Amino acid sequence: MSALSAQLRRLSTPGNLSFRSASRTKTPSLLFSEEEAADLELETFYAHGVNGLEELVNINPVFQSYQDTLFGDASKSFERTQQTLESNKKLDEEIWRFLLDISPYILLKPAQKALEWLIHTFRIYAYNTDALVACALPYHNTAVFVRIVRVLPLKDPSSRWHWMRPAQQSESPLSRFTILQQCQSVPAFLQFVCSVVERAVG
Repeated sequence: MSALSAQLRRLSTPGNLSFRSASRTKTPSLLFSEEEAADLELETFYAHGVNGLEELVNINPVFQSYQDTLFGDASKSFERTQQTLESNKKLDEEIWRFLLDISPYILLKPAQKALEWLIHTFRIYAYNTDALVACALPYHNTAVFVRIVRVLPLKDPSSRWHWMRPAQQSESPLSRFTILQQCQSVPAFLQFVCSVVERAVG
């Protein structure tokens, strides 16, 4: 199943039609426990995200281009399920670009705060899983990677990332050996890694 087909299937799921209004006891989060995140207001996540982005801008001005898009006021009321296919496609491209830009800074707290906003409001863990993994994979042996893997939907055996499920369950980093083994046994994964490198330097 292609990434676009998988996204369309998720967008058409009845349970996704009113994400913000749904009553939840757990909320995927990079910075907080699922229970803590469920008790936080939207404005709290937004404040963290904007603060993180502002700090990133001070480090690298490239992040200024996201101030009015992914972190603009309009993002607080954004609903993927209410957007056209074209709008969601443009959003996905913007998120890919942002995640590639932020990857070198992912171990920094400002980057993690910015990611928290995208996880919460755009649900990048579900709709942009490939991009999020690509952003985090270089840090496979860190605690930040473990926290990112924690929010990914890996239960489905058909997922290209299901092989990371044991690491998710044990909350352990991925070893270099495991990644190399995956490259050798699954050509599609090696192709994915190469395509990300090409995209990053292109």
